[in-house]
Amino acid sequence: MTSTLAQSFGLSDAWFGSCPTQTYPNRFFVNCATSGGYVEDVDYPCNLEAWPKLPNIFQLLDGSGPSNPPNWKVYFHDFAVATWINYVLNSPSQVRNFDTSDYGDNTKHPTFLEDVQSQSLPKYSFIEPRYGGFDTLPPNDNHPPFDVLYGEILVGTIYNLLRGSSYYWPRTLLIITYDEHGGCYDHVIPPAAVAPGPSSTVLPNASSFGFNRYGPRVPAIFVSPYIPAGSIVRPAGFSYVQGDGTSTTNGVTPFDHTSVIRTIVECFNIENGAAKLTARDQNAPSLADALTLDSTNMNNGPQSVPLPSVGGTLTGVSESHLAQIYQAMLQKTGSVK
Repeated sequence: MTSTLAQSFGLSDAWFGSCPTQTYPNRFFVNCATSGGYVEDVDYPCNLEAWPKLPNIFQLLDGSGPSNPPNWKVYFHDFAVATWINYVLNSPSQVRNFDTSDYGDNTKHPTFLEDVQSQSLPKYSFIEPRYGGFDTLPPNDNHPPFDVLYGEILVGTIYNLLRGSSYYWPRTLLIITYDEHGGCYDHVIPPAAVAPGPSSTVLPNASSFGFNRYGPRVPAIFVSPYIPAGSIVRPAGFSYVQGDGTSTTNGVTPFDHTSVIRTIVECFNIENGAAKLTARDQNAPSLADALTLDSTNMNNGPQSVPLPSVGGTLTGVSESHLAQIYQAMLQKTGSVK
């Protein structure tokens, strides 16, 4: 799935994690343009700040108040990490299941599939994978130690739904990326970054780290009929400087998770494209320049992608990412040795 979509549409080799740390801080950056000053996953529950009132893209989309139909939705499998944002937690009608596989009769409808079929998707859809730890279904978040085929099935399922919709395909940009690098080596040295700045909310017991450097690069794939096949997407003027076994950037701001916010602001002309959450998303490059085609020469890509076949049920569920975070939280609070 990943390889096919990267070759059929666009791939960026210039997308960096927003900060050189773990999952949750980077996930807050993608929707809030700041982590609130935290650098570890366990900082949020251990500081009793699991629902910080951080400014966020969902608020920008809603403007003076939520609309009907909604401007945004979070679609989740077993757990919605986005509900750790206070604004999302207090908008339960806009947090829905991706499908019925995790909750069965207790599924929060309409699902992503149902909204695609009824042409009811909001302006911004934030899709979360299955993290594991709540049921026997395998995680599909591509987090070790589980089979990445499940993540491939999720990506392929989303693509097939959008590509099969004559309504949504001509008007959708699908962004596939990862919150952080997972500890993998990269020869590119993460460049300096604009700190979120004093305008961002700083949570109690925040780290002394200045958030003035990006994390390592992460994969980023852009799927749209307006992106030429095989595109390597970089911000205008961005390039690499080769060194002795390492590479550096040329000083042009790369993509990071806050580029999603910048793109949404431009796409929907929020406050004439001038709205911002922090100095980071204000400085981030938009993805709009990647959309170089138009309705006269669209790249429709494959009609569908065949999903891989896997079988069996999840084993070793205690090793899932959520379980690992829970164990780290217990260790940090001294509950286990």
